[in-house]
Amino acid sequence: MQDRIKKFITQLHQKPILTLYEIGVVVSFLIAIFLGFMSGIGVGTTLSITEIARNFGYIVTYGFAFVFFVGPVLFFCVILPILNTINLLKPYKKLESFSYNMVLQRLSLLLFSPIFFLQLSFLASPQKDWPIQLINDDVHNPIYSKALPLVVTVAILSIVAYVYLSFVKLEKTSPIKIILSFSMMLLGLIQSVILIYQLSPRLAPYQYGTFILFPLNFIIISLSLFRIIVSQWNQKQSRLNKVYSNPLLQKINLILSSTKSWPIAILIFSLPLLAVGVGILVLFGQSPALIIKTWTETSEWSLSEQVSPQNVFQDEHYLCTVAAGGHKKIVKPIRYGVRHGHIVVVNRQLSIANAFEQVIEEKAPRFHKVVRFVYDRYGFPLARLVKSKTSADIVYVLMKPLEWFFLIILYFTDANPENRIALQYFPKKFEVSRSYETYDEK
Repeated sequence: MQDRIKKFITQLHQKPILTLYEIGVVVSFLIAIFLGFMSGIGVGTTLSITEIARNFGYIVTYGFAFVFFVGPVLFFCVILPILNTINLLKPYKKLESFSYNMVLQRLSLLLFSPIFFLQLSFLASPQKDWPIQLINDDVHNPIYSKALPLVVTVAILSIVAYVYLSFVKLEKTSPIKIILSFSMMLLGLIQSVILIYQLSPRLAPYQYGTFILFPLNFIIISLSLFRIIVSQWNQKQSRLNKVYSNPLLQKINLILSSTKSWPIAILIFSLPLLAVGVGILVLFGQSPALIIKTWTETSEWSLSEQVSPQNVFQDEHYLCTVAAGGHKKIVKPIRYGVRHGHIVVVNRQLSIANAFEQVIEEKAPRFHKVVRFVYDRYGFPLARLVKSKTSADIVYVLMKPLEWFFLIILYFTDANPENRIALQYFPKKFEVSRSYETYDEK
């Protein structure tokens, strides 16, 4: 057994990508078998040979795609951060594992970088900046959309610096170039830490894990690369061979030849890079404060300093949709309320209609069932047609005669009709005290 484990570890170090892919295929195959078995149990029936033959093409196609592509990619997403962390933390006495470490790091960068840049389009969408009122469970951006070019630029520069350092031959490179590259990586590392912290409060664990794949791995592989290069640099005796004719550069070169000075030097060299970045922002008409506003010009996240309008709830109750979706001057929203546990925008028409339904449910329950059946049959499809402010306004106007009819019935049947109307959509356990003054029409 021990011999097999040693053989596997040797194969993993010699052919890491192929070995991990083979493991991913095996794991994906077992998961596919398990999911197929569980789905069969869930259905509670056994497929006949005819049905299997009829769907054989679909089964083979999707099964092949999962086992040989989707499954291994997901496996890589899970196993690579673990292996990179192990390589970072384990004792580093010898350098024979350098090739193995670098293959895993480069594979992580190659896999997670495209995912990260795709995610940025969702994390900094102009349609979800903090001043915009969103619908239902939508979430505002954790990154200010106008700062997206800055975030992308820092990410690209840090990736380029990493790639350069991972392929460079130290015996032919001056320490100044190494320090400058690490300084560029430092900016990306700081951005990664901030992004991980910014995303922490709102996302579910699986969403959080997906969005931090790149920043977390970049932090791990950056620290690991720094450790590798320092170890290699200390073993190279030819590092002082490079001589500069400029006395200042030569003095800096001699100082940086000792790796003990690197951490402070990296911090110092990162400041001019930051200054260049600020200069570029000013050149393109942006404020230097955009570096800070990237994270603070948001709401509901760790570093947010803004307060967004509260989300409105739109469901298949078409009058709720009208109250939330119409032009403010026409539908006249008055406050927020609660319906089915969600915040909704309430106007007088909605309150009157709900109060009327409440009365007929109390006075004529059988008739209420008929009304509810008709409403469910025709009201829900109508709600799906309300997709713009104009259509919501039209429905509001068309409902006016019915609103007046409901109001007349309420005044004839209820001792305190206005009290009943005013109490609609208030939660039972707490009072909604927030007014509708924060609602801004966009």
